[in-house]
Amino acid sequence: MPALYLFGRSWAVGTDDLFFPAVVSLLWRIGWMIGTAFVLTQHLDAAHNETIQNATNETTYETNLTVFLSVHVAIHFLCALIELLIVANSLRGSIFDTHKRLWVPRLILARIILLFVEIPWMAVGFAWAIAANANSIRTLLIFGWVTIGAFVVKILCTFDPCGIIHAPTRASERKLTDSDRHERAHRTWSRRCRFFCCCADIDDKATRGRIIGDVSRLFADYFHDIDDMIASDVSAGLTLVQLRQEAEERAYNEKSDITSGALPYKGANDSEGICAPFDFDDYVQVTAYKNAAYFMKYALAAYGWMFFVYDHVFTGLCRLIPGCRCCACCLGEIVGGDNCCECDTAAVRRTLNLDEEDLIYVSFENETFKPAFYVAVDHEKSAVIVACRGTLSMSDALTDITAFKEPVPMKTDSAAGNEIEFHAHKGILEAAQHVMKTLTEKDLLAKAFQRAKRVQPTSTTYNLVVLGHSLGAGTASLLAILLRSRHPEWNVVCFAYSPPGALVSDNVVEYTKKFTTSVVLGKDVVSHLNFPNMYKLRDMMRDEAKKTRAPKCSILLTCCCICCCRCCPRTDCVDIDDVEAGDTDRLLPASPQSPHVHPEIPQPLLHAPGNIIYLARVPSSRRPTRERQYVAYWTDYRFLHTILLGPAMVGDHVPNKVNEALQNVLPRCGDVKLSSRRESSI
Repeated sequence: MPALYLFGRSWAVGTDDLFFPAVVSLLWRIGWMIGTAFVLTQHLDAAHNETIQNATNETTYETNLTVFLSVHVAIHFLCALIELLIVANSLRGSIFDTHKRLWVPRLILARIILLFVEIPWMAVGFAWAIAANANSIRTLLIFGWVTIGAFVVKILCTFDPCGIIHAPTRASERKLTDSDRHERAHRTWSRRCRFFCCCADIDDKATRGRIIGDVSRLFADYFHDIDDMIASDVSAGLTLVQLRQEAEERAYNEKSDITSGALPYKGANDSEGICAPFDFDDYVQVTAYKNAAYFMKYALAAYGWMFFVYDHVFTGLCRLIPGCRCCACCLGEIVGGDNCCECDTAAVRRTLNLDEEDLIYVSFENETFKPAFYVAVDHEKSAVIVACRGTLSMSDALTDITAFKEPVPMKTDSAAGNEIEFHAHKGILEAAQHVMKTLTEKDLLAKAFQRAKRVQPTSTTYNLVVLGHSLGAGTASLLAILLRSRHPEWNVVCFAYSPPGALVSDNVVEYTKKFTTSVVLGKDVVSHLNFPNMYKLRDMMRDEAKKTRAPKCSILLTCCCICCCRCCPRTDCVDIDDVEAGDTDRLLPASPQSPHVHPEIPQPLLHAPGNIIYLARVPSSRRPTRERQYVAYWTDYRFLHTILLGPAMVGDHVPNKVNEALQNVLPRCGDVKLSSRRESSI
């Protein structure tokens, strides 16, 4: 809804956002009024007795305090009455029915006028209470000053630095202000980014300024077109979209059984031809799946000791202690960025059960565009491993959200000299180039292949496997492209677990399918997050907020219930009848074959890389037991065409959940003997 207009500018709240603060303020005001009335009655009795005994100057103070308390009770009553009227008026109408809440700004103005009456009157009363040595009244007034301070803080929190400063009825001023709105929003997001990025490890001021500029421009471009919606409207709209999607998913699952070959729910269910159930009789697919499940442990190990303890809550520390070292920072150069006990390195060794010499290099030094990674040798699979860590710090998060595209020249066929230019995620590309530079300067891959040659001198088929999870998956995917372009004689294979959904342009996606296998679990938001999906979600959110007839407070209560206890006591926020009737595509008209095109989306579009193993969770109604079950599908980026909201959108991105799903499906692979190539090869 349009923001609240008061004092000639728009604020960061709407007229229906005042229900909860007004209820809290009303209850507090009523309690305060009752306490003041009680002190007044006690004071009247004491003043009456004092007047009977003697007439002194203290009697004057007592009379003044009696007048003060009486007037203060009246002020409390008027404030409580205004708060009650604000509560009643803010409940009227739905989100965009602002005409039903026209009295709210006037009531706020009346409340502020009373505030300016209350402040000097409390100052006078405080002086009288000190003079009369009335401790009970001074205590009461201290609570009053705290309340007034909280009210002022509430006003400051609702101030919008990007608010429109004009009278809404003056079209010329509105047009002039709108022309400068985007630049003001960019400056505001720059200030916010500087505040939130204060903990990021960025020493170079120029780099810090460039990152903050890119990130603030990204957010300003995305949010400036929904200036008719405020933060609470966004929360309510996302809640409505989630309720709609959950209703559609329930209706779809009642008609379709993914255990019998049906496709999983993906919003607009028109994914035929780009997604198919996994063929466990196909040697290529089974081998790819087995390798993806096997190498997942290397992606888990890259997260170091903190994730190891998280994954083994009760036994993690006990398992790590034998592998830790005392004062290891003085003993060698193998580890960079680890602590003095090499806890992260100990977690890598403990997870992988590697020999000392098979861990070639470990770097846990973590800065923006400089992710942690390690190099190891796996003799069982005859592979040299380069594993990149995912997001685990503010610096990693800045790398993630530096999401503008960057052109990259690449040779696809060294013999023919063919070269194409593709676009990639800017922040992740810089991270991949940093890893590439480190590998080259320290000659790490040559050392790894030499180690492999010493252990297995008869083997000449060691492959180079580049892998990672989340940010590490994106870094590994781009690193694999760079390595294949520079070293076409190497057999470079990439496994990207939960890769970013906006990584490479479509002109190179087909090329990455030759060597990249991605794994996506369920509603994982990171793998579904790209510009078309973000703008589609924004439009869905705005449409649902405009269509709903429910008041915002009930929608936000539903949001709190979903977040806190994963239950939804109210389903009347959206009209479910049309969903149950089978109209599951009404909300999402766009199909993956004809992507949702928005004029503000930067071109070319970026997508997830390679062939994708999509793991869908079997609905509880279709499971014979309470244990989680998953179904595997073979697809590509076109299947990830809609962001599905819900608690699983974050949980499905956690690496141990991805590993659990991979291991759940693995027993169905069996032994497929359709090739003379040995099964352990990649």
